Amino acid sequence: MAVVLVFRDDFCIIFTSDVKLRQAVAKIAGLLGLTMLLNSVAVGGGWQGLVAYINVGCYYAFGLPLGYILGYKFDYGVGGIWAGMLCGIALRTLVLLYVVWKTDWKAEEFLS
Repeated sequence: MAVVLVFRDDFCIIFTSDVKLRQAVAKIAGLLGLTMLLNSVAVGGGWQGLVAYINVGCYYAFGLPLGYILGYKFDYGVGGIWAGMLCGIALRTLVLLYVVWKTDWKAEEFLS
């Protein structure tokens, strides 16, 4: 997460040289970093099964259909597909944030 946030303007150079695309990625780097952190907390907390269901729900049941609707039905093209997937990522982040926030961390601690 820290690497993504520190190098938010430059880390996507390994994938593309397009300046507009690099600027777009830099704008969402904060969301990516937060998502990585929340996913790490959830998976590191032993909730891999729960996170898998959240991923399937947010990406495949919400993000992809929304991307299809925006991209093809509303004729926004690739931008619409990407926006739908970003909405899926945002929903996933909100759900994981809620799970982490509502967790009784005292009950999750290991006994010494």
